[in-house]
Formats: sequence, C-alpha cells, structure tokens
Amino acid sequence: MGDECTKIIPLSKSRSELAKKLQNDSINILYAAAFLKMNIERWKSEGSFGKEGIDISENVGILATLYSNGPRKPNTEIKVNKFGITAKNFYIRKNLLQWFEF
Repeated sequence: MGDECTKIIPLSKSRSELAKKLQNDSINILYAAAFLKMNIERWKSEGSFGKEGIDISENVGILATLYSNGPRKPNTEIKVNKFGITAKNFYIRKNLLQWFEF
C-alpha cells in the first residue's frame, strides 16, 4: 500500500508537517481511510494466524477498536472496546442517514 498511498498523501518530512496535515480535514480523512485499509489488508493476509487470515472489512466494531487503539497484531480473540461498540451501534442504526445531509 505504501507507493499507492504516497501518490495521494506525500510523506511528511517532519513531525510538525505531519501534525499540520492531521489538522486539515481534507487530508486527515485520507489518513483515517489508509489506516483502516492497512488493517483490513493486514488481517486478511494469509499467514497472519499460521493459516488463512480473517476478513474484518465488514466488522465495524473491530475496525473502530483498531482505529482507537492503534494497530494490533491480528488476533482471533480480539475484544471490541467501548469505542468499537459505540461505532457499531451507530453504524447499524436504521435512521443513520437522517444524521447526514446529502
């Protein structure tokens, strides 16, 4: 994913440059999306568990947990944290679309 991402989000030359990018709403969303995609790919890659990987692409609870805690080694015993539970409950709400303007 590295070369693919750096075409969209150039590497930062310093921590202050990175901090500035993360404060920009047009750029920080790209970092969030890249972080989620990185975890999805990492977890589903074969060999992560000594066998086939796990597809977490549809598991909002685990993705939100990883997002709030930072990357973790893939683990079939992962526990969804409070942030993950909140994200999942929000995601599955029937009236979710009412919260956003289109």
